[in-house]
Amino acid sequence: MNRRIIILWIVCTVVMLSAYSQKTISLNLTAGSGVSYFRGTGTVNSSVFLRNNIPFPTGIDTTREHFGRQPLTSFMAGVQLNLRLLPSFILTIDGLYEHSGGELHIDSVYSPTANYKTTGDYKRQYDYISINPQLGRRISFGPVGLRISAGVDYCIKVTGSSIANFIDQNGQHNSVGGSGDVPEVNDIRLTGGVALNIKKFGLTVNYKYGMVDYLDNRPGQAYSRQVQVRLLYRLIGI
Repeated sequence: MNRRIIILWIVCTVVMLSAYSQKTISLNLTAGSGVSYFRGTGTVNSSVFLRNNIPFPTGIDTTREHFGRQPLTSFMAGVQLNLRLLPSFILTIDGLYEHSGGELHIDSVYSPTANYKTTGDYKRQYDYISINPQLGRRISFGPVGLRISAGVDYCIKVTGSSIANFIDQNGQHNSVGGSGDVPEVNDIRLTGGVALNIKKFGLTVNYKYGMVDYLDNRPGQAYSRQVQVRLLYRLIGI
């Protein structure tokens, strides 16, 4: 595992135990889903799928443009630490394993032997470890707690993959993909959201606005965007 990931998890654990000794924290398990997509001048709704007819892994089929504007279902799971700073203010730290990306339509296939129109989709997917501290204000309504928060999300790249599904000129369904890629960048996102808590259970909705260009000094720009909805279950704490 990446050394930086281990160090970050150790730091989070130390902070958690230190705060717990003061009885000012809660620790939650969290998991959920949402949608992710890309925005910027280098993103598209549709593209051409390029086939080279060379067996994998020597030849890798891909799209002409990679970053799709169409929403892709994302998944995430991890832990959430809440540290009470003042009676109404809480520092929240999410440590998540995230699976996200973007989707686009395939409108044509180009190969050395034939070019043809088609219908299909291309999904570019990424796995990240994300560390997201947020400062929030809590408002209580009896047993119900509402928290509004904002922060910064740092995402450490783990792996990437892609898959194309399309119909060829013979009417046959094709599924072409690959995995084990290294994501182009470590992403940094501005985040904001709301959380609703009732006893041991909670629901949180976060919007994440990516600030790092996935095209990384190539023409155009591609920035990640995400909406996440997660359930929480409190293990220990306030």
